Amino acid sequence: MIPLGAHASAIYAAAAIVILTALNSFSVKHSTRTQNLLSAVKVIGLLTIFVVGMSIPAVPQSLSTNYSHSGALGLAMVFVLLTYGGWNEIAFASAEFRNPQRDILRALLWGIFVITAVFVLANLAYMNVLGLQGVAQSKVVAADLMRRALGEYGAKFISLLIAVSTLGGASGTIFTGARTNYALGRGFPVSPNGTMARTNQDASGRLSGTVCYHIAAGDLR
Repeated sequence: MIPLGAHASAIYAAAAIVILTALNSFSVKHSTRTQNLLSAVKVIGLLTIFVVGMSIPAVPQSLSTNYSHSGALGLAMVFVLLTYGGWNEIAFASAEFRNPQRDILRALLWGIFVITAVFVLANLAYMNVLGLQGVAQSKVVAADLMRRALGEYGAKFISLLIAVSTLGGASGTIFTGARTNYALGRGFPVSPNGTMARTNQDASGRLSGTVCYHIAAGDLR
């Protein structure tokens, strides 16, 4: 990527939010297709980690339980919940489902199942290649796994996957956050005949994107 100085990360983050907000503003179809593409790439990337990891001979596993309990189990569980989170945001779009009683339940159940299955498979690969001790000592388990299997090209693959995952998270936040604004506009129309509320579906995405942009741009100060 082009070096942009000390604030490069914030500049790239703001640029990504502007682009994703523009996609939401042009059409909801564009944003859903973008989200589907980013999600598919993310899942395929994680499944690739699983296949690569399980194709490498397993390291000897130590059954030692000599680990000190630092009392940080609650803090560790926060990151676990964040890892498996995100599926619940589909509820923000419940007002736009054709059959919400049926489709919301399906989306929630399938979302939980897919997220759990993909991340459990990825963790099986980590354990197979690095072992329990290696996972505990590693700061970037996925990169260490792919580096051991494919060298530096594997580590670069993980960097690309992280970038795609970040874009997918930002896109999902902009899209689902805008759905509540859109539902509010439909429920409480600005104009007496509701015309502005009906045409504000894409504008709500701009509002959500603007909030995310200012959060990212805050790092520039």
